[in-house]
Amino acid sequence: MLHQVQAGFDDDGIYVMPAAALAQLLDKAVARGCAVRSMVEARQEPTAGRVLALTFDDGFQSDYSLAAPLMLDRGQSATFFITTSFVGTAGYVGWPAVRELAALGFEVASHSHGHPFLSRLPTAALLADLRESRQRLEDAISRPVPGLALPFGDGSRRVFDAAWRAGYQYVATSMPGRNRPGQRVLGRISVHRRFPGGLLDAILDGRTWPLWRLGAEYRLKALIKACVGFDNYRRLRRRIAEYY
Repeated sequence: MLHQVQAGFDDDGIYVMPAAALAQLLDKAVARGCAVRSMVEARQEPTAGRVLALTFDDGFQSDYSLAAPLMLDRGQSATFFITTSFVGTAGYVGWPAVRELAALGFEVASHSHGHPFLSRLPTAALLADLRESRQRLEDAISRPVPGLALPFGDGSRRVFDAAWRAGYQYVATSMPGRNRPGQRVLGRISVHRRFPGGLLDAILDGRTWPLWRLGAEYRLKALIKACVGFDNYRRLRRRIAEYY
């Protein structure tokens, strides 16, 4: 799971990845025998070799202008989870770019309409948000949109049930994990500019211990968020990032 890509190496947030670093990631995957594909492709029946499902959240303009060409040059694919209320606003893709991504063979999927904490919404508002996002995307690209990625990784049984009712076939979470074909609730690994290179290499080599480590870190962060609240957690994380 990635977010925003940038041309240089400016220090502009932990979830911003330099384009050169993304290119290195794509080449590493190939060198280790991993086919880089979209989520919807990875959910299909197993193929020879291993598959790395690559996703980009939110719908940043740089994902279209910088990341997509890197993958096209290598014959690779990915899923772009689009927050539909962001489309056409500063820094984000417009509808022509969304349509072009789909036409180029990338999967276009939903990251909700308003990027809310879905579990905090009343059921009627939750369903309305998920249905609006899916409908806007399907109207734009003229094809089904089976996938949803949870904003903030915020999910619950009620959110999953609402996703199925809204017509989605799979939900991508932020919980680290390895997925199997046909699985409906999918894990993802957040890769960012501070992600340890050795850990990434081990994941691409198909080792299991990184998933145990990342899963433990994820559960610890979830416990901290539950204790101090998400907003306080984000402030604490920013303060810590200033020193490291």
